[in-house]
Amino acid sequence: MRRVLASRKKCLWPGAVALSFEELKEKSGREALARCICGLIMPRSVRYRIRSGAERANARLKDEFGTRLGVRGHVKIFSRLMFGVLALTGDRLMHLAAPS
Repeated sequence: MRRVLASRKKCLWPGAVALSFEELKEKSGREALARCICGLIMPRSVRYRIRSGAERANARLKDEFGTRLGVRGHVKIFSRLMFGVLALTGDRLMHLAAPS
């Protein structure tokens, strides 16, 4: 038997039981605790970490390595972008090699 939020006007499943907001909140809290105990990482949080890392790299490429383009032509744009990627890679390699 499925349980749904009580505020829904019509039920999509036959035999579903309405669930109040307090019950829904309590159930969500129990699920979060169970995920924490068993070490389950939600795929949404993994995707967020990956995306934010990629967005940081793209922002740094645009801000610090000259990809705010003022040139015309795909060959010139491509060469500027590849030089920026090369400079960013070199910068990260130097950062990794530097003693902390």
